[in-house]
Amino acid sequence: MATIAPRALPVENRVTVIAHLVFQRPPKAMKRILLHPLFLLCLAICTAAIAIQQVNQTDREQVSLGAARSQLVLGATQDRVRAIRISVPGMSETIIAERSGAWFFQAPSVDRVHPAQVAGLLTQLTGLRVKAELSAEEIPTDAFSDDKTVVVEVSLGEPGSGADSWSRESIRFGLPAATEGDIYVETTDGRTALVQTGLRENLMQAQALLLDRRLLGPPVSSIVQMAITVGKDIVGAEGQMADVIVQRQIVPEQTAWQLVHPIAAWANQEAVEEFLSTLASMEATDITASDSAALTIPSPLPAGDAVLSIRTLGLEQPIQIYLKTKTEAQPLPAVEARASDRPGTFQLETNFIAQLPQLLAGFRDRSLGKLSLVDLSRITIQSRMDPPILMLAQRESDRIGWSVRLNNELERANVPAVQALVEGFNESQVIRFIDDPQNGLAVFGLEPPARRITFESQIPDPEAQGGLQSVTTVLNLGLTESDGTQRLFANFAGQTQVSELDPTFLSFVPSHPIKWKSLNVFSFAPSRLVEIEREVTGREVMNLRYDRRLDSWSAERDGLDATNFLDRGTLSGFRDRLSSLTATTWLLRQQGAFEALQKPTATIRITVLERDVALGQSAERSYTLRFAPTPSGRSYFCRIDDDPDLFTVSSDLYRDLTVPLTQSSGQ
Repeated sequence: MATIAPRALPVENRVTVIAHLVFQRPPKAMKRILLHPLFLLCLAICTAAIAIQQVNQTDREQVSLGAARSQLVLGATQDRVRAIRISVPGMSETIIAERSGAWFFQAPSVDRVHPAQVAGLLTQLTGLRVKAELSAEEIPTDAFSDDKTVVVEVSLGEPGSGADSWSRESIRFGLPAATEGDIYVETTDGRTALVQTGLRENLMQAQALLLDRRLLGPPVSSIVQMAITVGKDIVGAEGQMADVIVQRQIVPEQTAWQLVHPIAAWANQEAVEEFLSTLASMEATDITASDSAALTIPSPLPAGDAVLSIRTLGLEQPIQIYLKTKTEAQPLPAVEARASDRPGTFQLETNFIAQLPQLLAGFRDRSLGKLSLVDLSRITIQSRMDPPILMLAQRESDRIGWSVRLNNELERANVPAVQALVEGFNESQVIRFIDDPQNGLAVFGLEPPARRITFESQIPDPEAQGGLQSVTTVLNLGLTESDGTQRLFANFAGQTQVSELDPTFLSFVPSHPIKWKSLNVFSFAPSRLVEIEREVTGREVMNLRYDRRLDSWSAERDGLDATNFLDRGTLSGFRDRLSSLTATTWLLRQQGAFEALQKPTATIRITVLERDVALGQSAERSYTLRFAPTPSGRSYFCRIDDDPDLFTVSSDLYRDLTVPLTQSSGQ
């Protein structure tokens, strides 16, 4: 086995290797070595060497860090900069300061600083490096003339600290040097150096470069309410009312935007967010001094003007933004804007005002509402002619089923139809809003309505922990017809606003209870099957017996044994389709169906074992299904035993139920 000589390793690893070699010895030999003076001396020397190396490494790192720091003009990091004062000859002083993470002008006037611009300035200042330090003999006499020197004073302190605890460092930017791109600078500690930077030119334009040109100051995420008014040269008793008001809640948790005016309704979330995004992206081409310090909004508001009143979280007073169209110049109109939280006048080129009516029209959510199928407990449907429909939700563990009342008894409801109704309610788009119908609701077929749908939901009660509260939504539907064109209108009970819908929405709301009955019309467990007798008119009579213990079949075809000719695969598919029979629709007009079923084209009699709860044992029970084609031939009438309710099945299902069950040699 190869060994590694301790001297071949770095000094910090030698003690470990020596100890490893020592402790591989037998116990007695190891004890002698550990107590030997020479070993103890070696151990002490190695330990001291490691300590000296670590100290030297630390010193080298500190020297390296110090050297790097000494190359920087400003001895501070960005996170410690609290304020910046910029003095440019012949111009008013510029002072900007950080407050709660945002930067603001303190001079020459109080205003907002653009966050991206101040971040760039901080990066340049704190990253400014010395190219070469200069002796007094190397500095030209005019390098720092008073009329051309730009002075930057930086206040340093910990985040959240008061101004009285700040320290200050300054940089004097002199004239450019003879070497291209270099400039003379002088620091607080008296160093004079050459640096390579274009920062001096930016500092001379600091007021213009740092000024936030965005019209909207607060972040979009902090806005809780907006009121938007478009000028119409109309004034009421208290001035022109806002065209649209939307609001939301941010704390304790954010809610969706809601319309407050002109009606109370859900807002179109995407439209509101897009509006805010557009507003947040608007920047002035120029900002000029205002004629007056206070923002004054004319009344009446002239056509072509607009006012936005914006409330943000944490501020008591709303921010008012007044937009005034100056000229309809192409390609974009010239717009002048004032904001109550800004001192200047913004000059913009934008078609924002011209687009406002269209943008505001999109604020209204064009869906009827938002229903949760999980929360629904009851649905009732009333019509002018048919019996009322009552459907009840039935919750079992994680499943939700529905039942419908038919002939004073509850039967399984068509769950997909209930789901389609809720989805139709949530997803159908309003074609047109009629907010103030002048001639009442009757002209829209809503007095009385053609349908009235009542949705009852159980939702968590915020005031009762673990409790539920009942919420009822009543939707009225009205039908009108003119020149052969049907139109569908809707309104919510207690409201005057009317919405026009696509007439196809009515297909989600059948008015007769039978239409809500489950389409799963017949089913049995294959393991409970006893016998099937099938007669296809004009072709054959098949008798099939099933032995569930052996999972085997025996068959007779027209009275002759056909067991050996059975097509097992086809027979299995036949049984599966029969054991879960699904209708396409229930019939309201049944006279033609009754007549057709007097001469069925196929009759299937199924015998199954069913458990008799009263007797506590299983007994055989038979069901007879009769089929006859509809006049179109695209589907088939069907009736189970003597049930008065008839239904149709698809031609595909009929084909599967009448398919030959024996191989060709047995036919």
